[in-house]
Amino acid sequence: MRRIKFEGEELRMVVFDFDGVLYAGDSHSVELAEKLGIREEVEKILKDMREGKISVEDAITKSAIYWKNVEVGRTLKMMREVKLRKGSKETIQKLKKAGYITALVSCGGSNTGFQAIKEKLGLDYVYSNSAEVVDGKFTGRLTAPPVGAKKKADLFLRIAQEAGVNPSECAVIGNDEMDIPMFTKAKYSIAVNPSEGLKKYAKIILNLKDMREILPYLLVKDEK
Repeated sequence: MRRIKFEGEELRMVVFDFDGVLYAGDSHSVELAEKLGIREEVEKILKDMREGKISVEDAITKSAIYWKNVEVGRTLKMMREVKLRKGSKETIQKLKKAGYITALVSCGGSNTGFQAIKEKLGLDYVYSNSAEVVDGKFTGRLTAPPVGAKKKADLFLRIAQEAGVNPSECAVIGNDEMDIPMFTKAKYSIAVNPSEGLKKYAKIILNLKDMREILPYLLVKDEK
């Protein structure tokens, strides 16, 4: 199998969102909050965000506070146990075998926690919120502005630059409005089980349960 060409240009990198994409659920943060005994608090913050009472950036900052004194080791263990969408690992393996660079950019979670997902899936890059860690524990503070929709797109462009790839050679995969800025920066975009607001920005729209269902849109059989 080889990488597809889109509008005459071969794609070289695939960038995934996490929640709703590689993670089948709505928010992996809620799953982790349940294990930490703070689910009610985190769900309240998410509810306020979805109702427009607070911004995405404020929701991330408020949620981070509840992680104060949580050990990094415990977080990595929980992240390794997060149930990924069926076929996620096989999908990444096939993409990498075909020569794709693979990346994850998420508004939820932290760079630290996502190292477990990077290792588990064999991703080349992961970017999310920069949570402060002191003596192996989270402090409840961020060391950089939280990742909202615009910053998510900025991180996508940063990854492409680091990898030496033009945005026109990238496929981005997301599921909701937070991915719109990222979709507008890339030439090729795949919306997975998308919100209505994202659909008009996507080149491909897929309703799926198994991540491997995206492969025909990224790989083609070698010519004989």
